[in-house]
Formats: sequence, C-alpha cells, structure tokens
Amino acid sequence: MTLNGLVIRPAHLGDTPTLVALLGGGQTQIHVPTPLGTPPRTAWTWVQDWQERRLTYLALAAGRPAGLIQVRPCNRQHSTWKIEQVVAADLDTGTELMRHCLDEIRPARTWIQEVSHPDEQALSLCRQHGFHPLAQHTYWHLAGPALQALAAHPTDAAPLTPVYPGAARLLYQLDMATMPPLVRQVFDRQIYDFEVPTWEYHWQRCQAWLGIAPSLHAYVYEPQRQCAIGYLRLQINPHIAGSHWADWVVHPAYTWLYPQLLGHLARALQGREAQGLYLASADYQPTREDWLRQVGATPVAHTLLLCRTVWHKLREGRFAGLDPLQLADVLPVFQPAHPPVPSRLEMDGRRRFRPALETHLVGK
Repeated sequence: MTLNGLVIRPAHLGDTPTLVALLGGGQTQIHVPTPLGTPPRTAWTWVQDWQERRLTYLALAAGRPAGLIQVRPCNRQHSTWKIEQVVAADLDTGTELMRHCLDEIRPARTWIQEVSHPDEQALSLCRQHGFHPLAQHTYWHLAGPALQALAAHPTDAAPLTPVYPGAARLLYQLDMATMPPLVRQVFDRQIYDFEVPTWEYHWQRCQAWLGIAPSLHAYVYEPQRQCAIGYLRLQINPHIAGSHWADWVVHPAYTWLYPQLLGHLARALQGREAQGLYLASADYQPTREDWLRQVGATPVAHTLLLCRTVWHKLREGRFAGLDPLQLADVLPVFQPAHPPVPSRLEMDGRRRFRPALETHLVGK
C-alpha cells in the first residue's frame, strides 16, 4: 500500500536484517519500555509471531526502510488489538503506519497502546489518532535479597494447582473480578481466551519434571466458593540473561495471597534469585503496589495504557446488574391480587371460546 510516497507492506522472513537495523538504529521508538527489552529477530521469532497472530508492517521510502509497526490481537475473536511498538524516522512516518493498521485490520473494535509516561512525542502521536488514557502501569524489580526473604515465607496456606485445559472458566472469572468495568470492556475477553492447549499443558509438565527450566503456571483454588482466587505464571526470557518475568493475578478479597504467591515464585527461582524478578501492577490495584514497596521492590518503569474505541463497532449487550431483576419485582403494583381461578371453556357454533358459566346463563 502506498501512502504519501511511503510503501507500507507486511514484513516477511527476508526482512529480518532490515528489522534488526531499525530496532537498533536509534530512531524514534514508541513501544512498551519493559525491563525485558526487545529480543533479537530470529527464525524462531517468526514462529512465535505466527502463533500469537502478531503482524509486522514495514514502511519503505524510495526503496529504503523508514519504519515499522508491530500489532497483535488481545483476544481470540480479534475485537481488541494492541500496538506493541512503532519505530519511525519521524512522526509523519509513524502516523502513516498507525493509520495503515487502523484501516487495514477491519475486525478491530478497540485499540490499546502502552507508552512511557513522560514521552510527550509518543503521547502526541497517540492523541492524534483518538487514543485516551485508560490506566497506569508500573514495572517492579525484586532483587536477590528480597526473593530470598520471600522464599523463606511459608506457602502451605495457598497450595497451587497446575493450569489444565479445563480451568478456563475459573481463570476467566478471576480475571473479570480483578478489573474495573471499563478495562474489562476494552479487553473483551471470553472464556475461550483462557483455554490452554493439551499439548502445551503436557509440555509444561514435562519441563517441570525434567527440570529443564523453572516452569510455573498454576492457580489457587478456593473449595468453599469453588473458584480461583490467585494465579501466577513464570516466564524465562532466553534472549536476555536475568530477565525473569512473572504474571500474577490475585482476587481483591484475598490480598493475603501476595506473600504466598511470591513465595512460590521465589522458590521456583532458587539458584537464580541473584538475577532478580520483574513484576507489573496497575493503578487500580493500590494494595498490590503498597505491598511491593514493603517487601523491597524497586519501580523501574512507568507506562500509560491508552485505548481507542470504534463506537459503531461495539456489540450491544444487556447490563449485567439488571439481568436477575424481573418486571414483577420492579413494579409490584402490576402483580395480580390473587392467582387466577381456572374455568372450563366451551366452544359455541361460531368457533369461539366462551366460559361455561356464560353459556349456562344464555341458555336460561
């Protein structure tokens, strides 16, 4: 596609040297400044992009690379997409790349993007395309001494259950309970977004059994309420040494699970705790941020989550709070004074139903 002298096309495997040069060329970059950094492009990276449905578009000016943009869907129905990074020589090129994605990906009803909080250049580019703030994220780093202290914390009160393919409904309910209504509507996740393929489940179990890498993907089950109240997943970045990443979710009513879950993570990283662990928290989770400060975590990055919604593409849905209500409960005056008395009906010669009492009186 050609826009204002730029040729924008999907990237392919032969563009790997060009993408590496753009990512390391010192140009204007608008992306999530996570502590993990950007891994190098390899052949395995293209396989991961295909699995996650990640799309990369390359912009060419007079046959030379001028920028790239990378997007991916946030759910399986592809209603919400995330702009992971934009690399461009100037703001005009970045604008054309973003417009290309907004016009090209038709199923997207909502777009989200995460930028560095003090980056005014990135914020101005997002505001030009209708993005508005949704939440603030803080990335934390737990050093070795803090992990060693957490590893000594008892974790018997929160036993872990491995995430199996049938636990999607439990994880969906937990995810819905931890997000505000507006954030929940933007991500638009369904139960099938939390399904784990059978092959992935068995592969993770084999990794844990063989001890190849500390693989931890589990949740905490509450038998009385029959629901999941905590979830965690440990990720090891093979490209950057010491970049251990943990994704964890805790039900707002069970904040005592914080040291329990981090204790499980610290024990899984025994022998590697000197490299540290990275975590993330949102501004609508103040108890989590206070607790991370208490255990000695250090904030390393602050980002602003922005969203852009195409309102005419939103699905119509009933408000969940009104579903259990019945009309008789809202308007009691319309309730009958007593239950109706059944009567026998007869059919006259004109093929109409008449009460038996009326027929008797007419006969007299």
